[in-house]
Amino acid sequence: MLTKNIRDRVLDVMKRFSKKHPDGYMVPKRVNSLLLSKCCQATPATIKKALLDLKHEKRIIKKEQHLFIQEEMT
Repeated sequence: MLTKNIRDRVLDVMKRFSKKHPDGYMVPKRVNSLLLSKCCQATPATIKKALLDLKHEKRIIKKEQHLFIQEEMT
């Protein structure tokens, strides 16, 4: 898993903690940057930057006080 870039690692780990939902994958509230940093083997600052990048790319969106991971359109 370390061969992937940090964004892919974050998305993979978040999907493993998430539940499938019609809007995508619903991320639990307990998934935070410290937990992701331990799972992805990166610093919390790097994780926060990756999360911000993913939010700007519209891969992670916030609806009704929950974070959702959007499915890739392929």
